[in-house]
Amino acid sequence: MKDYNIIVIGCGAMGSSVAYHAAKGGMKALVIEQFSLNHEKGSSHGKTRMFRTVYPEGYFYVPMVKRAMGLWRKLEKESGMNLIMKTGYVVIGRPSGGLVRDAVACAKREGLTYRVLGSKEARERFPAFSLSDDEVAVYDPNAGIMFPEECIRANVMVARRLGAEFRFNEKVLGWKEHSGRISVITEKGEYTAKKLVIAAGSWNAKLARSLPISPRRVAVFWFKDDSDNHIFSSGKMVPFIWETGPKSNFYGIPNLEGSGDGLKLGIHSGGPRAHGGLHSSTAELKRKELRNLIRLAKNRLSPRSERPSKSSTCIYTYTPDKNFIIDFYPGRRDVVVLSPCSGHGFKFSSVIGEITIKMLNGKAVPYMMKKFSMSRFR
Repeated sequence: MKDYNIIVIGCGAMGSSVAYHAAKGGMKALVIEQFSLNHEKGSSHGKTRMFRTVYPEGYFYVPMVKRAMGLWRKLEKESGMNLIMKTGYVVIGRPSGGLVRDAVACAKREGLTYRVLGSKEARERFPAFSLSDDEVAVYDPNAGIMFPEECIRANVMVARRLGAEFRFNEKVLGWKEHSGRISVITEKGEYTAKKLVIAAGSWNAKLARSLPISPRRVAVFWFKDDSDNHIFSSGKMVPFIWETGPKSNFYGIPNLEGSGDGLKLGIHSGGPRAHGGLHSSTAELKRKELRNLIRLAKNRLSPRSERPSKSSTCIYTYTPDKNFIIDFYPGRRDVVVLSPCSGHGFKFSSVIGEITIKMLNGKAVPYMMKKFSMSRFR
């Protein structure tokens, strides 16, 4: 039975970041992942993700997102890989809408750089967006586009260089107390460690009982950029979230020039429940979500073709209030549970890895961690 300082279950955004920070701190780390590196069955794939600093979801995220950016830039230097491209970003909607109102309030409270563009100015600056006269765009110049698979690959590369071990395609069956240490049982063997991190996304519910999470499968689509003058390209368009009504919005990430992927669009809300990360009606889900997406984008942002060039699915692991879970397993100080997704967690994974190692080593964490505790749901 091989022994480690720390075992991490899951090698997505969160697990790979924990491994990186553990290895940087000199800990002997083992990461166990039931699938291959950068698989597409969870929540950490998709080729592009948004990085934004003006945060309607809550002002308490801003100090974390600032730290996250610094850590991503540091990882870029250590790995020699490009992980984030600065492009800017906009929240579009009516001034009275929740997203626009909360984005402006967050920016003012935290002293962030932002600008509110009127509908005419937004249309002129970003010709892909057809705002109505009563809509505005809140522009965040410090936002950008992340490359999720590259971020995870960079975490793994540096962690391996520092001695971390990774076991892919090995399913964890459970964990238990074993002679004062933690024993993790897989289909291939058993491993022990002083500390454990459960970062398995939608599979967390099987490893951390009574965890208040609801995994939902959502569809994502790419459309070829056949627009006039390539107005959907990253040189002329920015990532966006468009609030079309109460609790109704869709998002997009521009086509990266030279990638051939096209314009990425999706609805930022939960689909049908995903059982254990899988769902049998994927084709039906995609057809339904494509119809809804086309309806929302029509007259706002309309690719010439309503037929996507490709599609994928992503698991949103929701908590009841859509804020993160970053907390010790109940009754323990040597096990941390991470379920920080709810559809907006990837950008934070660099700082969440750092937070997790600080927690396990008894160090102070300078953020509003009560917002992420499991006890708030009791």
